[in-house]
Amino acid sequence: MTKIKYIRLTAFISAVVLVFMLLFSAPASAAGKTVSLTLICRKENTILTGMNWRLYNVGQRVGDHYVLNDSFKDYPVEIDMTSNDSMNNAASTLENYAIVDQIPCQSSGEIDETGCLVFPNLPSGLYMVSGTVFNIDEVFYYPAASLIEIDTNNKKDNIEHVVYPKVKYALLSEINLNNTVKKIWNDSKSEHEAVNISIFKNTELYKTVTLDNDNDWTFNWKATEVADWRVKETVVPKDYTVSYQSENGKFAVENTFIGTEQTPPTSIATTVYYKPPKLPQTGQLWWPVVILAGGGIIMLIIGIKLRFKKVE
Repeated sequence: MTKIKYIRLTAFISAVVLVFMLLFSAPASAAGKTVSLTLICRKENTILTGMNWRLYNVGQRVGDHYVLNDSFKDYPVEIDMTSNDSMNNAASTLENYAIVDQIPCQSSGEIDETGCLVFPNLPSGLYMVSGTVFNIDEVFYYPAASLIEIDTNNKKDNIEHVVYPKVKYALLSEINLNNTVKKIWNDSKSEHEAVNISIFKNTELYKTVTLDNDNDWTFNWKATEVADWRVKETVVPKDYTVSYQSENGKFAVENTFIGTEQTPPTSIATTVYYKPPKLPQTGQLWWPVVILAGGGIIMLIIGIKLRFKKVE
């Protein structure tokens, strides 16, 4: 074996060994990572010790968007990761489905005396945290759901995500017991079919109502006590997404059209068909280009041969 062949063989074997080392070491490194999510719940000088939070794995990132998975994949919810408002709306809507349909959470826990709650050892994915309404004396605290992305591909060995969930509060005397649900259509259509809305009190079905043009797509009801009221559209219309929002007894169910608008056909009498203009005739012919190109190649070959003769 010549020296050159020996060097080439040695380099090839070294490259193969390096590839195997990378393939088998990368998964071990990723598996050793620990990722935790820490919630901090303090309202001004008040620590919300005892507030319960639930954690759901709702989806994952695919390219430049999120895809819902498991128990959430069939819900008509759109997640626009480019807008904070859209992310908040999606979190509120997914939370509504999780509570009304009683979807099991991945993990749960309570805020400790320091105002913290830690969810450890989380794999990559899109997570939702949902808190339970909490009261201290006559003050009620309303936590807002949040969507958080966990990425274990970070170069750091230990990753800690710290989140401060938004929590609103209200005095007992300020809580509105006159509830209203309003249906909102986000499209260009002038007419819609009636829809059924189910109203839930503390996850139990309270009443199902029909909203249409006759009642201005609105229903009002009087509550006799403070409760966790929620609404759900029984059947979301085809080609629509849904969004649920609520604020102190005011509930909004918004349907956004995502299908293709149907345009009325144009009558034959008024149809104008487009006829592309005829290209101008310049009189230019393409056969001289072929001859000139072939002559150029021949001259190039002759030049190369003459150059090698001079070198010899």
